[in-house]
Amino acid sequence: MWDFVKLLLGATGAGYTAKHGPYPARTTKIRQTYTIQPTTLPAQLESNFEMSDIGIASQEDMKKARLPLGYRDSCANFLITLNKCRHKGNFMPWKCGDERHAYEHCQYKDYTKRMKQMQQQVQAAKDEAS
Repeated sequence: MWDFVKLLLGATGAGYTAKHGPYPARTTKIRQTYTIQPTTLPAQLESNFEMSDIGIASQEDMKKARLPLGYRDSCANFLITLNKCRHKGNFMPWKCGDERHAYEHCQYKDYTKRMKQMQQQVQAAKDEAS
């Protein structure tokens, strides 16, 4: 039977083999490419980033954006922007990278600021005790 198929399709067999039956001789890997529109990073993400430079979102803005109470901190304005981008982009992971980076950077700076304050308080308590 396979000799008949080879005779009809030519000597190469055009992807048909006697062992496995009909299948494409070469499998082409399809790689879908996505173009990501560049977004501008907020001006606060410079090397001299300070938490005081950030415009903190108001309570009305946070309520309107329906942020949970645990996320209503000094980085809430970045989270509001990130959530808007996520909704606009259907929560695709490759979109909103700049906004996510801005939010995570703000969270990191806020964390380091709190840790420095805590170390200063501990040091002041040690100085008072001695």
